[in-house]
Amino acid sequence: MDPEDLKKPQLTLVGGVDLSFSKKDNTKAIAALVVIDAFTWEIVHEKYELVTLSQPYVPGFLAFREVEHLVKLINSLKKENSNLYPQVILVDGNGILHINRFGLASHLGVLTGIPCIGCAKTIFSVDGINKDYLDSLCESSLKKDGDCVELVGKKGAVWGIAYKNKVYEEPLIISIGHKISLDSAVQIVSWVSDSQIPVPVKIKFNIFIFIF
Repeated sequence: MDPEDLKKPQLTLVGGVDLSFSKKDNTKAIAALVVIDAFTWEIVHEKYELVTLSQPYVPGFLAFREVEHLVKLINSLKKENSNLYPQVILVDGNGILHINRFGLASHLGVLTGIPCIGCAKTIFSVDGINKDYLDSLCESSLKKDGDCVELVGKKGAVWGIAYKNKVYEEPLIISIGHKISLDSAVQIVSWVSDSQIPVPVKIKFNIFIFIF
């Protein structure tokens, strides 16, 4: 997606997805899809489903446990109300910032064909990028709201962006998921964020506090 497209009216619907797990049973979760108007941040669609996860948790393979439930929500929206189908989806997880360069945001994007952006709240350790590395970057490069710094691995690859916001000390970790450039991903996240957690993801998070 060309960054200039963000200035054009065709980018009007931004989605956010995540799973929130039960504290009592880690095989139970609520899968969520929220779609907002990109300009007003008004919720135009939201759906939550209680799901049972059949796959065990294996580090590095989280997408195989979660993605089918998110795909189901997205496909259901496309079938039932296609005019509210999001043009880009923010995923509470990683894209290429992953040991296999294929995290949940990439997995979901490939299966749905929708541009996806990884929006993680914690760093994924890969290619020399870890918490100590991130802390050092934050101290030297992230001074004010909106500051960004590339996450560059030992081999010179750019894995993502650390994005500073005005509310939280910890930066948001943005990475390419699918069918989008890193520059465009950062612009979109900045556009729909008023805190560490982008609005489409934060809305569902706040609701979960009360219902799960």
